[in-house]
Amino acid sequence: KYPADFNRLSGGKSVYVCYKRADKDADLNKIKYISGICLTRVKKGSVVDPIEYFPEGFEGKFETASGNDANFNSGLDTDKLYLGVEYNNGPPITGISLYNKTMKEEIPQGYNFLTIDALTDGTIANLNHGLKNGDEMYLLYKGGACNNFGYAREPVSEYEKGLLKVEIIRGYDVKPADVTGTSDPYCELYVGDPNSKPMMYKKTSVCEYTLEPVWNEMFIFKANSQDIFNLHLYDKDAVGSDDRLGRLVIPLDKLVLGEEITAIFDLQRVST
Repeated sequence: KYPADFNRLSGGKSVYVCYKRADKDADLNKIKYISGICLTRVKKGSVVDPIEYFPEGFEGKFETASGNDANFNSGLDTDKLYLGVEYNNGPPITGISLYNKTMKEEIPQGYNFLTIDALTDGTIANLNHGLKNGDEMYLLYKGGACNNFGYAREPVSEYEKGLLKVEIIRGYDVKPADVTGTSDPYCELYVGDPNSKPMMYKKTSVCEYTLEPVWNEMFIFKANSQDIFNLHLYDKDAVGSDDRLGRLVIPLDKLVLGEEITAIFDLQRVST
C-alpha cells in the first residue's frame, strides 16, 4: 500500500485530497453536499483566469485549507490542474478514490474515471500526463449527479446525440499469433458514420505475451444514434504490419440513452 500522493515519483510536491463524509442519516435538504466533481487543466503560461475554465455551476478549488495553491501539479513545470465541485444539484458523491494504474491496482467496483473537461476529446484525466517520471494516476468518483463522466452537464436538445463511454476490461482466448504461442494484443476503437471519414479513433495499450489480456481502460466518444462502434483486435509486431485477430461491430441505434450495458462479446474472425 502506498499513500495516495497525486505526485508520487513525479518530482512535484506531495498532494493529497481530503474529504468529509456526511452522517448516514443526514437530511440532504439541510446540508451542503457535493453532487459533482470535475478536473480542469490550465495550460502552462496561460494568463486566463482559471475560473473561466470550469463548467457552469462548478466552483474551482484553487487553495488548500491552509491557503496554499491547490494545483495538483504543484512544484512541477507543467500545466496546472485544479479540482472543481458542484453543490446540491442532484444525488451526492458517495466516494472518491485515487487509482494508480502503474501499480496495476484493481479499479474499485462502481467507480468512474474523471475526464479533463468538456473542451477536450474525452481523454481520461491522467494526473501525471506529459511527465517523464511519476506513476499513471487517475481520480475516481462514485455516485453523484449525472454529469457525463466528469463533463459539465449540457441541456439535452437532441436526444439522438450524446457521449458514449466504452470500457475495455479484458479479453479471453485470444488467438496466438507469435511463434512463442502467445500474442501482444491491443484494440483500436472507431465511432462514427461508416460512410464518412475519418471516424473518431482511439487505441488501448499493448498487453505483451498473453492470450488473456487485461486492459481496464475507458474511452469517451461524442456520438449519435446513427453511428457505428467498431473494435479491431490486433497483435503488435516489432517488424512489419500488425496481425489482425478479430473485429466487433455494434450499431449505436440499439443503445438507450443513459443505460449501461455490461457484456462479453465474441469477435468476428478476420483474415490476416
